[in-house]
Amino acid sequence: SLGNRRRSAHLETLDDLAARLEKLRALREEAGRSAEPLDIAFFNLLPGPGSDKFDPEAYAAEEERQAALGVTWQIVNASATSPSEG
Repeated sequence: SLGNRRRSAHLETLDDLAARLEKLRALREEAGRSAEPLDIAFFNLLPGPGSDKFDPEAYAAEEERQAALGVTWQIVNASATSPSEG
């Protein structure tokens, strides 16, 4: 996995994200910063716009699951070989 190659924490599923956010929230609470606003950016794990496998309904449902975890920004990769294609 990418985490092994980069020797970093694994963040490849929504369960991974939920665990990291739980730890982050605990650390913020410990530091007395839990009331401060927090923006979280994450990418959709499903094929995105521009992919032959793109499913808009499944993509939107995945974004809703992320929002329920606290994600406030989406990183979107729209694959195209040229600006006119996008």
